Formats: sequence, structure tokens, C-alpha cells
Amino acid sequence: MKSYQSLCLKLGLNMSLGLVLLSLPAQAITIEDVPNPRGYGSSANSWISDTANLISPESEAKLNQMLSALEAENGTEMAIVTVEQTAPAASPRAFTTDLFNAWGVGKADADNGVVFLISRGDRRAEVVVGYGLESVLTTSKIEKLLQRQAVPNFKQGDYDQGILDASKAIVSELSDGAVASTSGSSNQAGLAKILVALGGGGLALVGVWFRRPLKKCSRCQNPLQKMSTSQLSAHLSDAQKVAIDINSAHYSGWQCSDCNFSTVQRHKHWFKGYTKCDRCQEPTLMFSNRDVLTPATRYHSGQAQVTRVCQCCNHIDTKLITLAQLSDNSSS
Repeated sequence: MKSYQSLCLKLGLNMSLGLVLLSLPAQAITIEDVPNPRGYGSSANSWISDTANLISPESEAKLNQMLSALEAENGTEMAIVTVEQTAPAASPRAFTTDLFNAWGVGKADADNGVVFLISRGDRRAEVVVGYGLESVLTTSKIEKLLQRQAVPNFKQGDYDQGILDASKAIVSELSDGAVASTSGSSNQAGLAKILVALGGGGLALVGVWFRRPLKKCSRCQNPLQKMSTSQLSAHLSDAQKVAIDINSAHYSGWQCSDCNFSTVQRHKHWFKGYTKCDRCQEPTLMFSNRDVLTPATRYHSGQAQVTRVCQCCNHIDTKLITLAQLSDNSSS
């Protein structure tokens, strides 16, 4: 599991502002329901998964351009996600953290990923930051920029502008100049809660959590030691080695010096051109082809068969997908 720091901003607005925050009843959602903007079939320049439709096309274009420039500048990867609510997850923070880990945001050797999530139904904004950036995007900076850039706009129901302004501020902190001028770590493990007054008598509760992976033996509770590259290689399966070769995942190994217990953790890369093979249980399935079985028309949807082949065991996986019905102005 990637290490990270998580900051959540709860927008505790009073009922006088509630009208602008009302939304349609939201259905339960899981992290699997959130489209990965860097997944197979997505645009190479997309960094946004706007499932709640809070971001205008104009702002989305600006944000994608900005985030692509940031990634080209220093390798930092940042995803922006909107959802109506995060139930049935334990909390919005847990939902965002699980999404961060599932997508593997950030470069494997730098842990330099950021996920900025806005949940309209929960009235919360969450920022999860890889520990490779903890000295650059500090907790105090996140708190200040969200209070200055996001909260005033969110209070007015202008999520689009709030997301745009807050994202600009985050990217500014993550620019090369900021990275070059900051070193060391300024964060300590623990929990901090701060009450910040908002206009109209409302309060914003800012909770800052730091959580590093627990590296204790599950058998004897003694500290685990990280394996060297050669030690890890001896513990990897053939499928795991293939996943490394095709760059779909990387792995870390931990071993107990007292009872010899060992464990290998998989860290999937954000680009999901590969999916998990049911036989190998590793992300080694690669897209092969798509055959249209029933073309979509203006009157009905279509159907296609997608074929993927495992790069380790040659297992062939086929799935049927639905092709969207054509609009009236679409060509057949």
C-alpha cells in the first residue's frame, strides 16, 4: 500500500446556505464505480473523473492542461475526482484513500501522487498526498489553500470555480520551484483538529491524518525489515515478474528476522492498460481486440466482445460490452 498523508475538509454549512448545496438522492458508489481517467480507453491527457458533474467543460479543459503540464514538468501526478457521496465506504477519507491506493497515483519510485476528491452529498473535500510530496505540500499549506480557494466558492454552490481555484493553488505548490526550495519533512504522525470560522456562523472542521504503512509482523508483532531487490526477486512468482516486466505493477517485500514470516505487497500502476488475470491473480491481462457483434444505431444500443490475453499464462479472457445508442446527429 502506498504511504500517504490525508487531509479532509468538512464543509459544515448552516441551513441558510443549504439550498445551493441540495442535490438529487445519490446512489451507493464504490471505488470500482469511479472511472479511472488514466485507464484503458481514456484520453492520454485526462486527469479528471467528474462523476457528479460539478466541473464545466471549460474548467475541465483548463485543469487537464494544467495537470499535464505539471506531470511533464516534474513527474507529479494529480487526479481530481467528484462524487455525489462516498457511501457505503466507512468515510469520505477512507474512500479517497482506497481510491488513491487502487489507482496507484504517482510514480512508483517517487510516491508523488495527489488525489483531490469532492463529495457533494457528504459536503466534504479530501486531499490525499503521497509521502514523496509531504515536505512540499504540507498540511498547513493544504489547510490554508482549501479555506481560501475552495470554501468561499463551495458556500455559494459554485463547485466549478472552487475546484478550479483550489487545484490551481495545489499545482502552484507542486511546481518545480516549490519542489526545489523545500527539503525534509515537516509533518508528525498524529491527529489534529482545527475549527475555522466561516461567514454566516458556519464552521469548517479540518482534520489532518498521517498514516504510514504498519510494518509489524502479523505473527509475532516484531518489526518487519524491507527486502533487498535480490531478496524480493526470490519471493516473486512468475506472474509478478511478468507484471514488473510489462510495467503494470511493482512490488515491495517485507520479512521478519525473528520468525521468518515474509509478505509481498503489490502496487498497481495508475495506467490500467492491464487488468488482473483470473488464473495468475496479477495485472497481466493485455487488451487484444474488440469485435463488434451488433452495431449500435440511432434506435438501439449495440454489443461488442473485448478480448484480453494474459502475458504470463496466455489465458484468454473475453467479455461482452454494450455500445451506446447513437444520437440523432451521429453517423451510422
